[in-house]
Amino acid sequence: MGPRYAVLISGDLAENGYPEFFFDVVLMREMLIGNGFPANHIFVLYGDGADYNSANYPAARYRPNPAITDLSATMANVQAIFSDLANGTNGRPQLTDDDLLFVWTFDHGSQIPISPGSATLISTLGLRGGDMRADDFATAINLIPHAFRIICMQQCRSGGFIPHLATDRTVIVTAAEADRNAHPTDDVAERETIGGRIYPHGEFNFYLLAALNGQNLLGNAANADANGDGFTTMGEVFDYMSTTNRTAPRPSTTTDRATLGSGCTSSMSPILILKRFI
Repeated sequence: MGPRYAVLISGDLAENGYPEFFFDVVLMREMLIGNGFPANHIFVLYGDGADYNSANYPAARYRPNPAITDLSATMANVQAIFSDLANGTNGRPQLTDDDLLFVWTFDHGSQIPISPGSATLISTLGLRGGDMRADDFATAINLIPHAFRIICMQQCRSGGFIPHLATDRTVIVTAAEADRNAHPTDDVAERETIGGRIYPHGEFNFYLLAALNGQNLLGNAANADANGDGFTTMGEVFDYMSTTNRTAPRPSTTTDRATLGSGCTSSMSPILILKRFI
């Protein structure tokens, strides 16, 4: 397995009433660095292109210094960063067939007719300036060479991206089925409180981070390594999120649970063993 790269995309502004749109970017980046991703291999597309800072949320953890946002989260910039990573342009590295690619998305999501007047719907990802269709997202990301890729999607209706992104070297986990909504943290057991202030998160993100970090944001142990072998497979992450996520639909994946279990760990360990990204 070659180098590890990540693209984190959060398409709206925390100022619009959802501070988790930035908080969860910070946490995802923190988790990746803790699992061996070099900071300069993580590219952040958030909001209008600047980190969120608010006196209402003074916790130092969510005020990274230096700033972490590289680009605004527009469709043009999503296409540009994927193109840069495919071609090594604009000072970005060029990925190869030996590399691991991790992509995470967050914003509102919806479905629209796949063509005018059609009854067939296609899922979209909300971004600044407009939504990006699942097929357009796939066209852009599929340019990037990779050994394996992991795609995690928090937005509503994100399950509709799966048919467009599924390959035998891709694992996808989404917060919702194609026709379902995702949810914020809304239970007492999910409320991160710092200095008396509740810091909200996407519920899918809350449990995904818990599975990969070994504890949740409240400091409670989270053991997704069901068989105790020291590694966390995507199948184990899937099961952990399915049994602990209180209100969101069961996470979706490119394949069924049997395929994601230990039976394929040996052949796909670079992508399935997520806790250590080995």
